[in-house]
Amino acid sequence: MRTITWRVSIILLLLSVGLMKGAVSPAAASSIAITDTGNPPLGNPVTDGQYVAWLDSQNILHVMTIQNSSLVNPRIFPVKGHPITNSLQADAGYATWYNQEPCPDCGKYVYVIDLATGQQTLIGNGEKPSISGHSVAYISPTPTSTIVSVRDVSTMAAPVIFTRTIEATNVAIDTVAGEIAWTHPFDTGQGKLSYILYTQALNGFGFTS
Repeated sequence: MRTITWRVSIILLLLSVGLMKGAVSPAAASSIAITDTGNPPLGNPVTDGQYVAWLDSQNILHVMTIQNSSLVNPRIFPVKGHPITNSLQADAGYATWYNQEPCPDCGKYVYVIDLATGQQTLIGNGEKPSISGHSVAYISPTPTSTIVSVRDVSTMAAPVIFTRTIEATNVAIDTVAGEIAWTHPFDTGQGKLSYILYTQALNGFGFTS
């Protein structure tokens, strides 16, 4: 059942991309064939409109190119570390994920891969990355605060720190809209947690799609 659901997910990704481009009809999408990888998938497949990528349970990244509403040129890349399930995201020819090394005191690390060349790069210590264009936002918990950073993965210039907060649980970035957003939990005083959403403009920082 997992394999069927995973294959349907890839077909739906191709269908959505094809319909947005006016290149495929729902009937045509049903003829797409997905090759069995042999290993259970580690989370859902992702696409940037040019590539489809997914991780499997053996820490292998599978990449295929979308061409005329079909998947071609299958490639595999062993990835560094142990990726977290469903942490994979893709945009503008790059994919990003974060991992947790298998020990209690090991840190979490954010990686990016160029889907055209397979080159992998460590972005920094952190987790829960979000990618838009060539920019990856991520959070880095420290003993006293949480740092929200953004890094341009096309140039690998030093990360820009947007905020240091007591705690941030998630981050999202959209270079088209020119915004970065993150959530901050707080105690309501009634034994329950609520969340505040913060946003900040990317203007002046040079992050582009």
